[in-house]
Amino acid sequence: MKNLYQISTNHVFDYNNHFFLINGDELTIQIIGNKEKVRLNSIIKKPNLEITNDELSFLDNIKLLKKNIYSNKNTTSISPLTHITLFVAQTCNLKCTYCYGNEGEYGNAGFMNYETAIKSVDWLIKESKNKKELGISFFGGEPLLNFKLIKKVANYALQQGEKFEKKFEFGITTNGLLLNDENIAFMKKYKIIPVVSFDGPKKIQDKYRVFKNGNGTYDFALKKLKKLLEAIPDSICRATLMDIKDYSYVEKHLNEIGFKFVQLTVATPALFTEKVLHRDIPYILNYIKETSNILIETIKKHNDKNLKKIKYSGLGWHLSRMLEQFVYRQKRYFACGAGRSGVAISTDGNVQLCHRFVGISDFILGNIYQKNIFRSEYQVSPTKVNIDCKSCFAKYFCGGGCYHDNICINGDIYLPAKDMCLFMQNLTQYAGIIFYELDNSDIEYIIQKKFINKQICLLDIF
Repeated sequence: MKNLYQISTNHVFDYNNHFFLINGDELTIQIIGNKEKVRLNSIIKKPNLEITNDELSFLDNIKLLKKNIYSNKNTTSISPLTHITLFVAQTCNLKCTYCYGNEGEYGNAGFMNYETAIKSVDWLIKESKNKKELGISFFGGEPLLNFKLIKKVANYALQQGEKFEKKFEFGITTNGLLLNDENIAFMKKYKIIPVVSFDGPKKIQDKYRVFKNGNGTYDFALKKLKKLLEAIPDSICRATLMDIKDYSYVEKHLNEIGFKFVQLTVATPALFTEKVLHRDIPYILNYIKETSNILIETIKKHNDKNLKKIKYSGLGWHLSRMLEQFVYRQKRYFACGAGRSGVAISTDGNVQLCHRFVGISDFILGNIYQKNIFRSEYQVSPTKVNIDCKSCFAKYFCGGGCYHDNICINGDIYLPAKDMCLFMQNLTQYAGIIFYELDNSDIEYIIQKKFINKQICLLDIF
C-alpha cells in the first residue's frame, strides 16, 4: 500500500546555522538536523515504489507524508463576482514612459458612457449572487477626465444597492493632476480612499511621469497631493520603480510628503509594447531579508507605528499575507481574483480578465451588451495546470503568479517568469522564518493590530 503515499512538496534551506524545512502542502515550517536533511534529500530522489517502509516511517515522523492524495480542490463552478474595475476613461493627460496601457488608451481611446456604466453595475449585482459587499474601482487612463460619469455611477450603485441589499464601496486610481475641491469632497463623502500614482523624488517623477509635451509633473502634482492629504490623510501613494535600488529613497520621500501608506511596485512589461524590463532580483532578495529582520524586531517590540508602515509597503504586504497563511495554514490557489471575483470593463463594454488586459482581444470574456460572458476558464487554479507549479513548495503562497506578468514574459498566463518564482520562493522562506520566530503573544499582537486578519477568507479568492 506504500505506493498510495506521496511526499509533500518541500524545501530545506539554511538560515542562521539552522536547517529549516517547509512543507508546501501543509504550510508548516520546522527545524531539522543535518542527518535528516541528507536522508530526506536521498529519499526524494527515488521513485515512490522504491521507498522502503523505514523511509516511509522517517517521512511520517517529519510530517511529509501526504496520505489523501486523491483530494482535489479544483472547481469549475463560477465564483461570485464582487468587484469590477470600470475604465471610465481610456485616455490620459500624461505620457508615462513605462505605461502598460499604451499612454492610457489601451488601443482604443475614448470615454465610457452612462448606459455602459449602469449595465456594468447591474451585471455586477446579478453575478454577485449571495455576496453582499461589492466594489467598484474607477480607472483609466485618467478617470477624473470623466468625473461626471463617476458621480452618476456612484449614485446609481448606491440606489441599486439599497434595492438589492448590497453594500457598495468605491475606489479610484488617479495621477492626481486633476484633483480639485469638488472631486476631493466627493471622495470624502463617498469614503473613497484614493490611490495616487506618484513616483516620489523630483528627478524620478520628472523622468518617468511626464506631460504629453515631455515636461515633468512633480511641482504641479505636489501642490495637488498636499491638498488631498489635508482632506484625506489616509490616501495611498503607489510608486512604480524602474530601478529597485530606489526603493528606500522613494519610500522616504513619499513619507516626508505626508503619505502614511505607500505601495511600491516594480515596473512590469506590457503587451502593447516590446519593451523588456530588467528586474534586479539579487537586490530584491537582499531587501526581502532586511525587511523580514526589521519586521521580526518590530513585532517583538510591539512597535505599532513601524508595523503599520511595513504593512503598506510593497514587500510588507506580501509578507503579511504569507505570514497570515502560515498562522492559519490556509492555501491560496490563485494569485488574485482576476476572472473570478473581479474583472475589468472597458469604455466600450468589453469584459476583460483584469485591468492590465484591457484592449487585448485574446482576453475579452464577452461584452456587457451581450448575454454570454465566459469566466469558466479562470476558475481552475494555475497550481493544478502548470507542472513547475505542482512541484513547487511555494505554490500555495504564490498561486501561480500574475497572469499579465506571466504572458508578457513567457507567452502563457499559466507559466510564471523564473525571476518571479525566485522572488515568491524567497518571500515564502522569510515569511516562514518570521512565523517560526513568533510566540503566541506575538501572533495575538499582529492580529489585534490587523497586520494579519483574525481569520483568513475560506473562499480563498485573493
